Amino acid sequence: WHPDESFMVIYPLNLFSGDLNPHVFSYPSFHYYELGLLYGVDFLQQYLTGDVDLFDWIANWYFVDSVPIRDLGRWLGVVYAVGTVALAGVLGGRLGSGRGITSAAGLLAAALMAVNVVHVRQSPLATVDTPLTFWFAAAAVASVRLLSADRRRDYLLAGVLVGITAATKYPGVACCVGVVAAHLISGRHFLDPRLWLAGASTCLTFALLSPYVLLDFATFSDHFLSQVAHAESGRFGTEAGPLFHLGNGLRHGVGWPAWVLWLATCGWVVVRRKPAHLVVLAMTVGGYAAVSWGDLVFLRYVLSLLPL
Repeated sequence: WHPDESFMVIYPLNLFSGDLNPHVFSYPSFHYYELGLLYGVDFLQQYLTGDVDLFDWIANWYFVDSVPIRDLGRWLGVVYAVGTVALAGVLGGRLGSGRGITSAAGLLAAALMAVNVVHVRQSPLATVDTPLTFWFAAAAVASVRLLSADRRRDYLLAGVLVGITAATKYPGVACCVGVVAAHLISGRHFLDPRLWLAGASTCLTFALLSPYVLLDFATFSDHFLSQVAHAESGRFGTEAGPLFHLGNGLRHGVGWPAWVLWLATCGWVVVRRKPAHLVVLAMTVGGYAAVSWGDLVFLRYVLSLLPL
């Protein structure tokens, strides 16, 4: 059991009381609702094929054996992880030949993501970090796409993906940097209604997927500020600082040679100023700032940056 996995069993099961307010806002609500739907499918399957009522079904997971339902959450994480591998390939292809995952760059990016140690370690766990990484990568693909696709629906899609990412885990909102970067690099005005449409769709999506952030704002505010204080203070008096992820999570994921090559590539991007690469670099910097501003560090915090 990963310590966070118990939350992904208890809080989604609590929703079956009929109260959709999770009453806990360490994370936004979207993944709780997602798991609640998945667990509901499990109940329907058992209800239609056996003699079990909702009370007995819930009591069994609470008090007898919660491992099978935890493993449903783990399988969802695996599905997300495989999807992230594909999205890394799509993104790599767009930065290379533009042919997506079928290009040499796309296949290489997908392969590197598939064997990344941090990603492999985290994938089969029922936590929010693996879904966050999938949606972060999806927002990156949509942001890069804005360089060549500038219709309102393209901005709407990008904004919705940012909203889903933020509703999965709060630091996910940092992927909005990619949308803004793509817009400005393309030479479009900051007051362009399309950019503000993306922002509005982000806020609306977040509100729809985590509604009790607004409906129970007092509880949300209390829990959120508590999380901020926890992130500022770190664990057990340990102050790892903002550079922890640069020298640990990102390096451990791919090893020293690829880590050095990645840093060199970041420098190359700044010099060459290719638009798609600049969008991804801006999104990487924004995402890094969102996970490293405090002294609370876990290796899994860097997971969302690995596809980038």
